[in-house]
Amino acid sequence: MKQDFLDIPELVAHLSSYLSPADLLSCVQLNSTWNKTFIPVLWRSIDDSAQSWGDTLLQITDPRPQPPPPAAISAVTVVTTATAPSSFPFRGRFFDTHKSCVHDSDLIKDRGWLFAIFEKYGHHIREFKISHTLVLEAASRKETCTSLHTLVLDLNQNAVGPRLEYLPLPPGLGAVVYHPGWGTAPALEPITSVGVFEGAPSFAVGGFGAAPADVPDAAAGGLGVAPAVALAGTGGFRAAPILRVPNPSQERDVELSEPLFPGHLKLADFRTTSLYENVTPESKMANMEHIWTLTQHTWHLIRVNPGLHLKDLDGNQHLFGRIEFWKLWDALPAEFESLSFQNLSSPTVFPLPESLPGASTSLKVLRAGGITTVNGLLTLLGIFPNLSQLSLWKIEENPRYTSSPNYIPLPPAPFGGQSLRELEGIVEDWDTVFRYIPSIVMWEIGNECLREDVALLLKDRCLNWETFRAFPPCFIDERYIRDMQYMPGIRGNDPTNQFLITHRHLREFDSIRNFIKVDEMLREPWTCMGLEWLTCRIVGLDRLTPMEEGIVARIMASGYSADLSEEETGMVEKFNRCRAQHHGVYDRLASLTRLKHLDLGYENRDPWEYKSGTSENYVGEDGEEYLRYEPPMFDTLELTLESGLGRLGALKNLEMFGFECLNHKIGNTEMDWMAKSWPKLNLMYGLDDERLYRIEHDKERVALREYFTKLRPDVVHDSLFRDI
Repeated sequence: MKQDFLDIPELVAHLSSYLSPADLLSCVQLNSTWNKTFIPVLWRSIDDSAQSWGDTLLQITDPRPQPPPPAAISAVTVVTTATAPSSFPFRGRFFDTHKSCVHDSDLIKDRGWLFAIFEKYGHHIREFKISHTLVLEAASRKETCTSLHTLVLDLNQNAVGPRLEYLPLPPGLGAVVYHPGWGTAPALEPITSVGVFEGAPSFAVGGFGAAPADVPDAAAGGLGVAPAVALAGTGGFRAAPILRVPNPSQERDVELSEPLFPGHLKLADFRTTSLYENVTPESKMANMEHIWTLTQHTWHLIRVNPGLHLKDLDGNQHLFGRIEFWKLWDALPAEFESLSFQNLSSPTVFPLPESLPGASTSLKVLRAGGITTVNGLLTLLGIFPNLSQLSLWKIEENPRYTSSPNYIPLPPAPFGGQSLRELEGIVEDWDTVFRYIPSIVMWEIGNECLREDVALLLKDRCLNWETFRAFPPCFIDERYIRDMQYMPGIRGNDPTNQFLITHRHLREFDSIRNFIKVDEMLREPWTCMGLEWLTCRIVGLDRLTPMEEGIVARIMASGYSADLSEEETGMVEKFNRCRAQHHGVYDRLASLTRLKHLDLGYENRDPWEYKSGTSENYVGEDGEEYLRYEPPMFDTLELTLESGLGRLGALKNLEMFGFECLNHKIGNTEMDWMAKSWPKLNLMYGLDDERLYRIEHDKERVALREYFTKLRPDVVHDSLFRDI
């Protein structure tokens, strides 16, 4: 077949996923034919948090004379993934990307340009991540973006409303305390758009139509959930009588504007009861109007996209915390596959309706906040039988006694809904959950660790387990562990080693709070040879003190012939035992040839100890005053080539290595070895600046990082620790 040169753009378009933004821009600017071909490619995936998006805003608002940006350039400037800077010059003022706050007399002109761009190209967007409220408004107005498959809303601080103005406290109650950055509310003007408010700290608006956090927990067994009850002789389910928790008052304490899209969302659908206390009525009304406007734009964007398959809402619950969950579900497209509401900061009840809806086979992923019971969980799986991933804050056990007013019998096992594989949340009654849902192979939990009782259940019920993941704690208090040896889940009672021995299908173990004692580790081989992610501590090594190291070095030096004392003999034996332990650990880790993520350490010092006033201060070399923190965990790996680190050269797939707060002796020689032996390494924990309050930076640590950066500038240095 004879091909014309005009076919070249179509051929190149098939390779567009491999082209850089600069190459795509060149294609767009070549001529009108190439422009027409590549504009849909550029607009297919949009992320307005990228630096190039800010560059676009800078380009159209720079006070220096310049021609208006071509549509092609505006299209290409939203496809890179670099991190956005904190603010951009905006005609002598600033556009704050964290607050979406614009102060400019020519705002209407700039907004109009942005809206026109979306009207022209918005129909090309298939994957859309929105971080700015102004972009949300541009995308939702006039039904310009109607072909979305994926929508992620990550507004966070950008979604907050005007500054709050607080009422003065009554006399005698002390001075009024304002949070940092808060002030009096600006003069209120009619609110006509989104994205022009100064931000205040975010607040949680209860989600899913649930009761607020201060509702008394009177219904411990059901918490407003409709439990599943088997229909006799039918194998089906019906909703048992709901244990009602009073809903927030529907009395309207503020007057809101008329709906922007009355055909989609009405004022009656929006709960306006304010969560603000001691706030002026004007400030309360302005903030509620702001949330109402954001909710309408988000709701409208969803309703005009019948092909939407996945939606992820931001964790602050600004957008749908005041819309009943099942009303939202009814409004979603029939083939909707994934719905995500991040966990609520204040756990509330996950509600189910009095009349259960028909089963929906499309939904496969539901990430939600809230508390339910085992009955509530089974009911949810009855509504969504093909659910494979579920995230809740907590699943409580059902009342066990028939005398309890909330007692409802569980349905007969086995239970339908065997598609559920991944469960996130605190589970109080694993025995019952495993009995009904043996298909679970992955569990993600909050600030806890793998307990011994759960590990035993997993050993008996779920030998096909693949993933255990726990969020890192604020810190691991080694002093508390030393003082409380009898407590479960700490030194001496950790089930991690047995878990790795018994679960041959395990792919990920991510729980830095858990640990493995080296002597237990070396008694039996692990069976999880396909492990790709290991995050836990390895402790209990017989490390020598600096004094003992000096004595052993003198004894083992060539030419030393004196008879050894009993004490010296013990030190040499301890040294040999420590070396054997190191070699055994390295050999065990080296056998995990598929390992990509290996993190062995974490912050063991209390980041808030200074608040108790017991911390010791000292003056550093620079004359500044610092706090004296605990030393690293002593009985951990040395991580030197002399101790056998070179045995880990078998880990050719390693992408991440972490050794925070280990008692290591890594030097330039080890840095050279890591740079050469782990070619895929891209992330390292252990050399980044320490993040504790008033801690003196370790010069050796800084020097090691600088040295390794010269060897491998592609490796990012970070920390698992986040000081909250």
